[in-house]
Amino acid sequence: MSNPKNPEDRQRRNLPAILDGSGRTSDVPRPPAGLTAALRRDWADLWTSPVAALLDPVSDLPAVSRLYELRQLGDRLGRQVRKPGDVDTGLVMARVRVATEVRLIEAALGLSPRSRLALGLALLAGRRGAGDSGGGEREHDDADD
Repeated sequence: MSNPKNPEDRQRRNLPAILDGSGRTSDVPRPPAGLTAALRRDWADLWTSPVAALLDPVSDLPAVSRLYELRQLGDRLGRQVRKPGDVDTGLVMARVRVATEVRLIEAALGLSPRSRLALGLALLAGRRGAGDSGGGEREHDDADD
């Protein structure tokens, strides 16, 4: 029977990779044609945010473009659904499908904290916040006394 490993020698292998929190320093890719001014600002904000470190401007660009085109379509459908008068259930269902697809693409690209953790990634700011909540190491140290 082997001796238990010294606690100082233990390594957690399931920790997420930590990104430093700095944004992309290269040029922002051109947004898809026809986006509203608000979505173009969101596009630029995404590509200059710390999350941009997760995105490859070549291989991820088609998926990010599709995401923003779907967000544009969702906004248009949402305006149609909110118009006074009879509600077209077909428009409502189309809006729901678009919203679902947007959430799926966002999850696949790691654009939410939960999806980044599922991909094994975390932003440094998120780790600092988690570390301040009284991690297990301190409790473990107290138990050794």
